Amino acid sequence: MSSNSSSPGPVSGPGNGPVSGPVTNQVTGVADSTGVGSEIMAERYGVTVQRGHWSFINDVLIVEDDDVFGNRLPGTLRVLMRREIEVRRADTLNSAVDEVLRKMPDVVFLDDYLKPSDSAVDTIPYLRRAGYTGHIIVISGEIDRRRSRQLIGLGATTTLHKDDANSTTLGEALLKIGPETADTPNPVNVDVV
Repeated sequence: MSSNSSSPGPVSGPGNGPVSGPVTNQVTGVADSTGVGSEIMAERYGVTVQRGHWSFINDVLIVEDDDVFGNRLPGTLRVLMRREIEVRRADTLNSAVDEVLRKMPDVVFLDDYLKPSDSAVDTIPYLRRAGYTGHIIVISGEIDRRRSRQLIGLGATTTLHKDDANSTTLGEALLKIGPETADTPNPVNVDVV
C-alpha cells in the first residue's frame, strides 16, 4: 500500500495502539496536545473518576413544573452517571411530598418556583417534615447569591441556575454531596417555616 502525504496519519484502534504526541486536528490541520479539546477531555476524565463518588445515588426525585426542563434533566443525569438510576418526577409541592412518603429518594432536585405559588422556601420545610433528610439541590432560573444563601440556610445542599444546568455543572453540584453526608446535608432546624 502506498503512502499518501495527505493521509491523516496513525489512528488509535484495534491493532494500531494509542496515538502518542500531538494530534492533528483533521478539520484545521493544526497539531495540538494542550488545546481546548484536551481541556474538555481532562474535565470529562475528572467527572468519570468521580462517578464512583455517586454510587449511592440510585433514586432521584425531580420536583419541576416545567416540562421541557423536567424532561431533559433525567437524561442528563443518566448520561452523567453512565448507569440506570430511578428518576421520579413531581410537578407540585403536594406530589413531591407524596413521592417522598412513598419512597425516600437519595437526592432531590427542586425547582425554586412551582406553580401556582410555591417556592423552595415553602417546599424545603415540607419535604423535611415529611421525613426527607437527604440532599436537596435547588435549580432556579432566578437564583442569585442572596437567594442561594437563603435556600442553603433552609436546608438546601446547593443551588444551581437553570441556564447553567448541564452535565458539567450538575456533576459539580453532585460532587458536593456524598454517602457519608446523605442524612445530614445541612445542620438546620427542619421545622423552620
